[in-house]
Amino acid sequence: MAKNRAPFPGKELADWAVDTSLAAKEKLAKAAVAVKEGHEQAVLKAQEFKRLRELRELRPVFQEDLCAETYAFPPMICIAEPDEKHARSPLCENAVGFLRSEQDLQILQIYPDAADKFGLTFFPATENAAFFVEDSQPNFYVNLDNYFEYQKKARIDELESIAFCLGAKHVEARLIESIRSEELTKAKAGGNGGKAVKADVSHETAQAKASRWEVALSSDFDGSDNPKRPVLHYFQNEASVQNLISMRMDSEHKILSKTYSWDFSHSSKIKEATALKIESALKKMKIGIHTSVVKQARTEERTMLKYTIDF
Repeated sequence: MAKNRAPFPGKELADWAVDTSLAAKEKLAKAAVAVKEGHEQAVLKAQEFKRLRELRELRPVFQEDLCAETYAFPPMICIAEPDEKHARSPLCENAVGFLRSEQDLQILQIYPDAADKFGLTFFPATENAAFFVEDSQPNFYVNLDNYFEYQKKARIDELESIAFCLGAKHVEARLIESIRSEELTKAKAGGNGGKAVKADVSHETAQAKASRWEVALSSDFDGSDNPKRPVLHYFQNEASVQNLISMRMDSEHKILSKTYSWDFSHSSKIKEATALKIESALKKMKIGIHTSVVKQARTEERTMLKYTIDF
């Protein structure tokens, strides 16, 4: 009888090799899938990072953003067409404008075809123009070309209204702009055929000041002994105005006449520091205006308001 032979060792080795090969291939396939998925994830993360970076740079705003009850419009708004960068970006599709910052000054640029959709009033309404908020009226923006003249008239009108409500018989407001002697010297030199002007003046003389006077208000009323408390916007934080109202409303010790002097810029919304930011932003946005905001702000800072009221 033949003896049972042991299994051929070569077959076991071959089976083991096949199994090992299949396992290796499976591991390689899984590794390849993992590498591919990792690459895809990396690509997606890179794309998302790029998208977020572009959003931070472009800062588009959409109609639903500006229509939200919680949205607070910034103090400065420009009405102008989108620049090339915003017009070409897919991220800005259907946008109605975009935000930008000049230091801490927030600016909203609204495209012309969307400017009338958000309950804002622009005075006067023009395209490719810059506007600054007028706080005395809600959502009211004044063109920067007209802003300082508008504010000046509004403040003078409020002073007249104060006098009328308090029962005054006469009220007068004068604006006194200080002019340094250096400016006068330049003006004289300009009218002297361009000849040089001697500069051997003392420091005190160089700092001397002349003035420009303007009677901005002079009104007469019938007068009344039954004063009414006026509504204040521009002078609500002026302590002397509040004191004037209190004295006039006092039925026992009514004031008869008073003269006040204030820095005109105290009631201004645009000081020089803000004006510098505005002009810097307008230059970058390539939006031109016909006046110098900085020059106007400096003029107001050199101007005193003299207010006389008689009862």
